[in-house]
Amino acid sequence: MNQIFLPSLLSLNIRNFSLYPNNGGLDFHYDFKNGLNLFVGGNGTGKTTLTKLIKFALIGHYREQTDTSIYKGVERIKRPEYPKNYYRNRMDDGFANNNLAEVTLTFNINNSEFSVTRNLYDISLTKATVKKSGKTIKLEGVVISQEKYEKLSEKEKQKHLQFKYEELVTEAAQFGSFDGLIFFVNEILYFGEDRNLILWDWNIQEELSSKYFNDPALDTKRSKLKLKQKNFDTQARQTSEEIKAITDAINQAEKAGSDKNLSGKDAYVSLNDLKTKLDKEEAKILSLQKERVECTEQRKYLNSMRIKISQQLNELENDIKIEEGKVHDIIWRNKNPKYEVYQKHLKNNRACPACNQALSDKEFSKVYETGEDCFVCHKPLKSNTAKSPKLLKLSQELEKKQNEQVNTERKITEIEKKLDDLDSAYNKLDVSVFNLKTEIRKLDFEINQDQSKNKGKEPSPDDFKRKLQLVIKELEEKKKKYQEESKNYGDEVAKINKQMNDMQVKIVSELSKIFSKFASNFLGIECVLVNEDVVVEKGRRIKVFLPRVGKEIQPREEEEAFSESQRFFVDLSFRMSLLNYFYKEPAFFICETPDSSLDISYERNAAEVFLEYLKQKNALVITSNLNNSDFLSYILKNAPDKNHINLLKIGRISNIQSDSKILIQTNEKIEKLIYDRR
Repeated sequence: MNQIFLPSLLSLNIRNFSLYPNNGGLDFHYDFKNGLNLFVGGNGTGKTTLTKLIKFALIGHYREQTDTSIYKGVERIKRPEYPKNYYRNRMDDGFANNNLAEVTLTFNINNSEFSVTRNLYDISLTKATVKKSGKTIKLEGVVISQEKYEKLSEKEKQKHLQFKYEELVTEAAQFGSFDGLIFFVNEILYFGEDRNLILWDWNIQEELSSKYFNDPALDTKRSKLKLKQKNFDTQARQTSEEIKAITDAINQAEKAGSDKNLSGKDAYVSLNDLKTKLDKEEAKILSLQKERVECTEQRKYLNSMRIKISQQLNELENDIKIEEGKVHDIIWRNKNPKYEVYQKHLKNNRACPACNQALSDKEFSKVYETGEDCFVCHKPLKSNTAKSPKLLKLSQELEKKQNEQVNTERKITEIEKKLDDLDSAYNKLDVSVFNLKTEIRKLDFEINQDQSKNKGKEPSPDDFKRKLQLVIKELEEKKKKYQEESKNYGDEVAKINKQMNDMQVKIVSELSKIFSKFASNFLGIECVLVNEDVVVEKGRRIKVFLPRVGKEIQPREEEEAFSESQRFFVDLSFRMSLLNYFYKEPAFFICETPDSSLDISYERNAAEVFLEYLKQKNALVITSNLNNSDFLSYILKNAPDKNHINLLKIGRISNIQSDSKILIQTNEKIEKLIYDRR
């Protein structure tokens, strides 16, 4: 089994994120508990965004497991991302410091304490430190947006801060690569409201089996062998097609025989035309190959320019921030530093920023008539009349550099499209050349047959035909060799598959015992995991874990065999059994609104599933819409330790929510349960 270490959450800092504008939300700090961490609030107050901030700080803006594919024999890795404006779209356009919005997460992995800061506006890693054995090291590297980072080659990435951070985290967690942590965080540790179930996802199960229940080096070896097997299969198929083409050419020529309409002279002209066309097509291929090399070099140059421009933009933006700070200080020297916070609270909530009492329309209109006067004393605010030649010059340089960046990105896009077009043209020419060679062989044979007839010989197989037959024989030998190589690699793959399946059989018993503790608690009846074969794409069979309930003989291969709440908590049980199985040190689990689909009879059972998880020292993050259920009360009363974030206090809330007596009473009940137990 692969030994891995998962993150243990320590603290979260959010600054200048205008989704949370109230009561210190613009500089918000939270310490995680190894116990229950409850994020409460009404609909639209930012609970989901808050959980995604934890993911974002830890692994970046990646939304699901890494996608790996093979194109023309080359392995391609792509990390799917959230939209780049995901956090920008949640910001208040009227807030001045949106570009400074950032999140800092402090966490521990395998005795290494990391602190990582990411910008929410640019989606970039801006700062990272690691503390080990009492020594803190600040990681150095080029800062770049994640979107641009993903477009770089592996070699180009190495000088960037994101690469340095991912490298150290991967080493501490003992994953094969940072993609492993992306997989675990997105697919196992985070259970969102979209309810993506992993117990019935064969791709995720195969990933777990190959890389985490087994030696990852074994899976790497298997992947390489499968790639070689596929290459030899392809070569064998191509050789078969070539043999068929030559055989068809001979058969068609013999069938045509003396009925051939072309005269000897015409045949030679046609043959010459075909050879001339072949020469031209082959010349085009050489030209395309040369052009592709040039385009590749040009793309390499443009990528280096993109990095350079990005660095210059960062420097200019930092210089502008410094200069803007100086100008701001001159204009607002005497103003309360939280004036904008109070003003925003007044505007968004239509409530007094001091006592938080709601204002009537008349009172609001009187207090907040215009942004040009102070909302307290109504005296005119100083207008932004300060001039800064340096700021003007920096802004002009920034605009120029931004235009240069846009042009560079456009050129890169054009080059990449051109490379795709060149590849497409090359493939078409390659087919054309193959067809021309086939036609030339066919015509050559027909001419040779005619010559034999004109000399009074019988139109039997001649030297030319024997030459073609020798070519076929050579191709047959090649094909046989390719097929043998493919079989040899296939046999090696089969051996590794058996070895990995045998290992999984050993794991089933232990994992099933753990799973049963969770799933049986919820269902109220025994539920275990079994290891069964399922058919996946192209008829391939793999072994997967499936739940079997009570005295049933067959496991439940379809998620629809359970009710909505049952399948949710059975899948949740599978996730928690995995975390329990891999447990080395405190980890975390995030679950959004777990009580949303429960009927009243299952509420306490559902709480028991989470309490079972908390028997090990873990951080459990749960979000709740503040519904008045026994689930929350029970888990709050029995959790070993707890803390909470009330988004009704720091987030933007609607008038309906601020006036809701039930919401207020439920919130007070939760706070009483939390604070009375401390």
